[in-house]
Amino acid sequence: MANYCIMRVKKRRTGEAAAMARHALRQENVHNADPSRRGLNEILIGARTVESVMATLRHKLPPKRRRDAVTCLEFFIGASPEAVAAMSKEQQQAYFERALAWVGWRFGGIENIVSAVVHRDETSAHLQVLTVPLLNGRLNAKQLVGNRQHLQAHQDSFAEVVGASHGLRRGVRGSKAKHTSIRQFYGAIQAAGSAEALPPRMPVPEVPRELPFWATTEQRTARDAALKRRDEALASNRRRQSEIERLARLALATHGRASRRSPDPEAARTQTERAEALLASQRTEFNARANRLSQLQKSLDAAAQNLKEIEHVRSGLLKEIEALNPELTRDLGLDSKISQNPAEI
Repeated sequence: MANYCIMRVKKRRTGEAAAMARHALRQENVHNADPSRRGLNEILIGARTVESVMATLRHKLPPKRRRDAVTCLEFFIGASPEAVAAMSKEQQQAYFERALAWVGWRFGGIENIVSAVVHRDETSAHLQVLTVPLLNGRLNAKQLVGNRQHLQAHQDSFAEVVGASHGLRRGVRGSKAKHTSIRQFYGAIQAAGSAEALPPRMPVPEVPRELPFWATTEQRTARDAALKRRDEALASNRRRQSEIERLARLALATHGRASRRSPDPEAARTQTERAEALLASQRTEFNARANRLSQLQKSLDAAAQNLKEIEHVRSGLLKEIEALNPELTRDLGLDSKISQNPAEI
C-alpha cells in the first residue's frame, strides 16, 4: 500500500486567495466533490464565509506593500488515498492538526493562518490552508518558501515532523513526477476512450473502535463484518487505482501529452540513498558539536565554581591579615581591597 505524505505550497496574490477561499468554503461548484458529503467538511481555523476570510487576510497585510506582492500561501496537505482511507477519523484529525501546527511553525506563525479547512467530500480527505507570509511584520514569501533546495528541505521536514508520526514517508527525492490536476488526469483517460472501463469506486465504511472484553458475540460479529467490508473496499479501490494509472499511462503515451522518457528508478534510488547518507552525516556532525558544546559548558561551570572557591579563600586570608596587623593592612591598602571583586583589583 502506498503510504506517502503530501504537502504542496503555492504563492497566491489577493485575487487568487479569494478564489481559493471560495473553493475551500464550497461557495462555488467543485466538480470532483460530492454535495451529499459536504457536511463532513470541517473548518479548523477561520470564518465560514469568503468575505470574512478575506477581511481577516486584508487586516493582517502591512499598509505598505507592492501592488503585485504575494499576499497568501496556499497549502495542500494530504496523503496517499489508500493511507488516508485506512485512517480512522480521529487519526485523520490528528494528522491534519499536526500538519497545521507545522505550517505555522515553518511559515511565520500560526497566528497568520486565515483559513484551514478539512475536505472530506472529495475522493480523498485533505487539508487546505491559507496563510499570510509575514516575516518580521513584512510580506516575505520569497524567503519563507525559498528556492528548489529550500522546498526540498520543507518536504524533508514535513515528512520527518508530521508524516513519520503517522506511518507516512516522503516521496522519492529528486523525482521528475509532476502533479496533475483531476481534470487533466481524467481528461487524458477520456481521450483514450477508456473512462467507461473503470470500475466504480467503493465507499470505505467506518469501522467501530476496539471492543471491550465484555462485548457481546453479536457486537464482535458485526465488527468483524465491518472490517471485512472495509478490507474488500480498500482492495477494490486499489485495483481501480492501478487500472486508472495504467489507462492514464496509455492515454498520455498515445496522445503525446507525456511521451517523455520516465526517470530511471535505479538512479532515483541512488540519489535518495545519497541524500539519506548526507542527512545522516549532518545529523552525526550536529550531535558531535552538541556534545562538544555540552562539555565546554561543564568546563565553564567548573571554572566558575573554582573561581568562587578562590574568592572565598582570598577573602578569608585578607580578613586574617587585617585581624593580625590592622596598621599593616591600612599601609598596604588591603582594607579597601577586601570588599572588591578579583576583577577590580
